[in-house]
Amino acid sequence: RSNFSALGEEALVPATHTRSSALFVLEQYDAGPWALSAGARTESVRVDSDGDAAAAAPKFGAALSRHFSPTSLSLSGSYKLDAAWSLNANLTRSERAPMFYELLANGVHVASGAYERGDASLGFEQASALDLGLKWQDADGSLLRLNVYQTRFSRYIALDATGQTLDELPVYTFTAVPARLTGFELEGRWALPAAALPGGKLALTAQLDSVHGVNRQTGEPLPRLAPLRASFGVDAKQGPWSARLDWRLSARQTRVPSTDLPTAGYGTVRANLSRLFKLGDADALWYLRLDNLGNKLAYSATSVATLRDLTPLPGRSVSTGVQLRF
Repeated sequence: RSNFSALGEEALVPATHTRSSALFVLEQYDAGPWALSAGARTESVRVDSDGDAAAAAPKFGAALSRHFSPTSLSLSGSYKLDAAWSLNANLTRSERAPMFYELLANGVHVASGAYERGDASLGFEQASALDLGLKWQDADGSLLRLNVYQTRFSRYIALDATGQTLDELPVYTFTAVPARLTGFELEGRWALPAAALPGGKLALTAQLDSVHGVNRQTGEPLPRLAPLRASFGVDAKQGPWSARLDWRLSARQTRVPSTDLPTAGYGTVRANLSRLFKLGDADALWYLRLDNLGNKLAYSATSVATLRDLTPLPGRSVSTGVQLRF
């Protein structure tokens, strides 16, 4: 149960009340090299809007009530080829009820500097997805994993620029369009020989991922998708101490709708140092994090265009703290 209220001229949505409940079941079965699982989930979601306040100027219209009954199904399986290699596959059909702001927004979103409009007639988001994977894992902790996937939406709800302006602000609307997402994820971890760090463990890591999204109705790219990304790191562990140094890269994002602009690529370096210890009867972890060591000026391709140039990613920073588990 969720109640939301925003008052005054800056209110983006009317007062709303959301009630949701769900029932799900998950079954698993193992037989030799095979492992199978199946799941189902059904929901009931009700969104009620109070509409315009009695003393307010007309903006959101009369009170409104919408009810949704999304259902999602999943089937997955894996097969061990031998002690190190395995295959896996996942097939899902999912439905998601729209959020209250996707239905009811109508006003200036002060945080993003845009005029946003919802669509009270939206149905639930609906998609079918297939994910295929290949994995190799050695006894020493070395790992290689590849996943490829495609998700096909009959209705993909996105906040998209219209190219219009209102009161000198760009207008964005929540719309449901047929869409397709295709991508891959590649991950590797190589444990170095024990001689590399006597008494401890040392490993090299790498990751690469990409997603390609298209509006099947117009042929244009979907808005605000992440570009090709990669990371390279070194992990070290000796006794209670752990350390990591990694370099994260993001390619230039040029696949954008006609209402958006490309985003430059960047690379940042970060480091972590931590130590496990006891604090009374509790397990504790002290950590030190250093982010964006080169103080690189970078921008996120997943940000709304009205904010992207005003809100670069965080610069150089240092943080430390203690986590307790009890």
